[in-house]
Amino acid sequence: MPESDSTRIHFLNPTPEFYFAKGTKAFEQSDLPAAIKYLTRAAGLAPKNTLIICQLAICYTENGECEKSNELLSDALKIEYKPYFYYFMANNYAYLANFKQAIYYSRRYLQEKPRGEYAGPARELVAVLEERFEAEQQDEAVKPLVRESTPLERQQQAVVDQVESYVKEGYVDKAVRYLETAMLTETLPIYALELSVLYYRNNRKSEAEALIAGIETAYEGHYLARCHRAISAYYSGDWQLFQSYVTQLEAIYPFTSHEQLQYAIVKTLAKDYEGALAIFTKLNENIGAHRKFYFYASKAAFYSGNQALADYYWQQFGNYDTTEPYANIWREMNDDNIIEADAQLMFSLLNSTEQADRLMALMLVHLTKNKVEALLFSYHFTPGFFTEMEKGFYADTSIITNSKQTLAYKNGGFTKQVALALSAEGCKVTRETIDVYKLLFRFTTEQTEKGIICQEEDQEALVAALLHENQQKMADKLTKRTLIKRFGVTQGQLNKYIKKIQAYK
Repeated sequence: MPESDSTRIHFLNPTPEFYFAKGTKAFEQSDLPAAIKYLTRAAGLAPKNTLIICQLAICYTENGECEKSNELLSDALKIEYKPYFYYFMANNYAYLANFKQAIYYSRRYLQEKPRGEYAGPARELVAVLEERFEAEQQDEAVKPLVRESTPLERQQQAVVDQVESYVKEGYVDKAVRYLETAMLTETLPIYALELSVLYYRNNRKSEAEALIAGIETAYEGHYLARCHRAISAYYSGDWQLFQSYVTQLEAIYPFTSHEQLQYAIVKTLAKDYEGALAIFTKLNENIGAHRKFYFYASKAAFYSGNQALADYYWQQFGNYDTTEPYANIWREMNDDNIIEADAQLMFSLLNSTEQADRLMALMLVHLTKNKVEALLFSYHFTPGFFTEMEKGFYADTSIITNSKQTLAYKNGGFTKQVALALSAEGCKVTRETIDVYKLLFRFTTEQTEKGIICQEEDQEALVAALLHENQQKMADKLTKRTLIKRFGVTQGQLNKYIKKIQAYK
């Protein structure tokens, strides 16, 4: 009897890619037994695939099986010669307290790739290991290295903590000078990268770019530099570039605690909240005990469904945030429905060259519960970034209010008052009404460019005209007669502003 379509059995034939994907996902979720199981299956199906073998080796390292990891890396080298395998082997030997072999493989990597992706960390590892190797000759009972507590990392963290302390107290210039002095003593990449962030925030973009470019030139494909590039792309609204960096970073394992922290932030921005939280919870809080760690860890925890942990991290972050430090903002945010929670839209508009777009972005910043991210972690709220009109629009932010009462500044304030009145009249800022607000912003922008000051007595007529334009999108349809009565304007005034507004469609 021939089988029918309904009775035919379909066999699943898993591929190496299938098991590799499951293995890497399990690894990101800190489920090492599952990761090892799936990656072992993937390696069995593709025994010559060194990417799979390397990922499996990393899992064994994380599981404390460094010898097994090195066996796999040694096998991978015989299949496909990739010098960075030497660096991974060096780290394994360091954890096994075999400093002689760790130094040997670090130097072997540096011989092959003196400007490679791991050249900076490899040199730092050699410096630390040589000191420890000397101690080993005197004391055979020396303890294995612990990644988060090497002398070099403690030294670096002390500098970063001091910088964070200055920034927390509002002494950004002092933090800049401190880092510049530190770099004169030791030209470590992490100092340059931290300094580049401060340069960005001080509107010294060209100097910031030069620092990062210098690191990338000295250390080809430097991991932390890529992380900084990714974060910069995100807050610049360049999503395509951001995603390209995310893809690059996914293929590389971050070894040092600083690399892990930055990668966890990148994963949070990419909305891989579970993957980010897995890294945050593995990190020693003392390594990242500052506002960046707690802010992004809180967000990752909340959107991973761990509200208790999110609240804990947010309370720790409260030591740095002076505005309602214990009000967990994530409870009031919904990435799918509330437009002011759309960080991608906000930052892309902030980076627009169009004045109307930037005013729309500032309106979203005004509305959002997540002002902290825009004010503290983006590169926008810095002296010199905003136009006079934007300063007037967002005059309640002290960072950008050092301005004289110019015509543009006054028109910015007028624009905000109209926008708030429009919202109060029922035309809330949503994805459906954003175009109505842009009509307002285009109108007042052109008035400013023409040198015409917006008069306060025209505000009611302008709000009425905007509501008229938006009436088809509102449940309560408003006639001209209703608008004239509600706002106390004449028909001539209303028609005048309707005509003006319609010119900007």
